[in-house]
Amino acid sequence: MTRRASWSPLLKPLALVVCLPLGAGGSDLLMGAGLGPLRHQVGRPFLSLELQHGFGRGSLGGWVAWDFNERGGFVGLGPSIGVPFREGWELRISSGPGLVTHDLRIELGLALEFRSTLQLTRSMGPDWKLGASFSHYSNAGIADHNPGAEVLRLFVSRKL
Repeated sequence: MTRRASWSPLLKPLALVVCLPLGAGGSDLLMGAGLGPLRHQVGRPFLSLELQHGFGRGSLGGWVAWDFNERGGFVGLGPSIGVPFREGWELRISSGPGLVTHDLRIELGLALEFRSTLQLTRSMGPDWKLGASFSHYSNAGIADHNPGAEVLRLFVSRKL
């Protein structure tokens, strides 16, 4: 009988990190779906929840994310930077560490994985955005087994 990792130890710190910046404003909740991994095998569908928060008036920010499917999931956080390039369009780059559950750890090589993301969004009014992102998950060579995985995601974002 295989023992699976529990999400409960991760939920309390994640809730704290998510709730602290909400009072400061500038937060968006992203809700998405995607396919991954794309490179090594047929992609499996997954769901994603992500909180992005901007710091001050600049394009610097941070993110907290939970990506999951029937095989397990990833919970992580890190910094991001956004670059507006046309009216209503933004390109955002982010990276940061996270933890994966047992089934994904077997596939990816380690409980600690890093997610690097390139995201494109289009404003659909004052509170909504539509977007797509491409993410790469890797343990950065810390483990002997480091196949990496890529995922493609479509999402809708709501200003909080």
